[in-house]
Amino acid sequence: MGTTDRTVAEHRAAVLDVVRPTAVVDVPTEAALGLVLAEPVHAEVALPGFDAAAMDGYAVRAAEVAALAEVGTVLELPVRGDVPAGTWPGPLRARAASRVMTGAPVPSGADAVVPVEEVEVDGDRVRLRRPPLAGDHVRRAGEDVPLGATALERGVTVTAPVVGLLAALGRDRVRVHRRPRVLVLSTGAELVPAGLPLRPGAVHDANGPMLAAELTRLGAAVERAPLVGDRPGDLLAALAGVADGTVDLVVTSAGISAGAFDVVKQDLAGQADLVRVAMQPGMPQGVGRVGPAQVPVITLPGNPVSAWVSAQVFVRPALDRLAGRRVVGCPVVPGVLTGAVAARPGRQRYLRAVAGTGWPLPVTPLGCQGSHLLGTLARTDALVVVPPDQDLPAGSAVQVLLPHGYADLEAEHPGRGAA
Repeated sequence: MGTTDRTVAEHRAAVLDVVRPTAVVDVPTEAALGLVLAEPVHAEVALPGFDAAAMDGYAVRAAEVAALAEVGTVLELPVRGDVPAGTWPGPLRARAASRVMTGAPVPSGADAVVPVEEVEVDGDRVRLRRPPLAGDHVRRAGEDVPLGATALERGVTVTAPVVGLLAALGRDRVRVHRRPRVLVLSTGAELVPAGLPLRPGAVHDANGPMLAAELTRLGAAVERAPLVGDRPGDLLAALAGVADGTVDLVVTSAGISAGAFDVVKQDLAGQADLVRVAMQPGMPQGVGRVGPAQVPVITLPGNPVSAWVSAQVFVRPALDRLAGRRVVGCPVVPGVLTGAVAARPGRQRYLRAVAGTGWPLPVTPLGCQGSHLLGTLARTDALVVVPPDQDLPAGSAVQVLLPHGYADLEAEHPGRGAA
């Protein structure tokens, strides 16, 4: 199969070396979903902001009720006032109770709330079944987020709960990294867009739509370039409008191997390192910078499976860095092989597989592993990592990449994998 220039880890490092986090922008909190915090968020208010009732019930002084219990008196108190949520009560009177609603402030002087399920009400008096302990059913001020505390660290991805926390803290705007803008570009004179008839010898472009869909799913703002032919200069012409920095990353597919008409290899000579990485599928790879703005470019192989696997291994970590996230890449979980697999000399294999149920995750490699087989790729929910030169028998422990995430597996196979 020929010699290689880099290991997978070395090429991943080279890819990460050319990308930087996107610019920081100030956006409305509700528009920040999926973006990454560019700075820590400090609590300018405490959560809760006051001692609050955790349940509907009656606010009391625990010591007063305990004193009644010690002398054998019925645990009965007069009810003095109601405290609905959104109001501010006066102090609790001595030897009395106040009716409080969930989330309402606990009157000063009270230190416990007795739930309505644990009392008997007789007119304006309430009888308790047992004495409460101080602190029962009271949410203490600042117990969730203390005043001045770091509520969220830089690098946190804004999820729906994060939006909720920011809103609770009174933050209607937040500073985040701008959504990465990625140009996806397919090369090859044989390519025809889907929806158009095929001329003899032509094929529909699968890589462009596939990569655009994947990068969109991962949070990028994706642009599609027109299909690029195989003549020298075609790629540079296609990049002329974006190499000034209007996008943050260019991802190409095909044209980087040893063919006579490999336009990416010809046009990016001197601007990108085009190398052979010790992996299968996806040995031809490239990375560099193009144009006056030195826009990062990642060049992927042309076979659809090779392009998709390469996107998981190299483009996903690049997107993490562009977005301002901690670099994680494709999720990896422990797995176990259901059957034997063969290694490749000097190359790390990524086998398409289907996952079963259980933990470690049982994985069954698909029978046909050709890098042109989109039919089996569409059935793939896991990639099994096979180290170089190491045949693995059934039952071997393996690393498993989950391109679609574990949640999607759980949706397909409910009850999967509790450890």
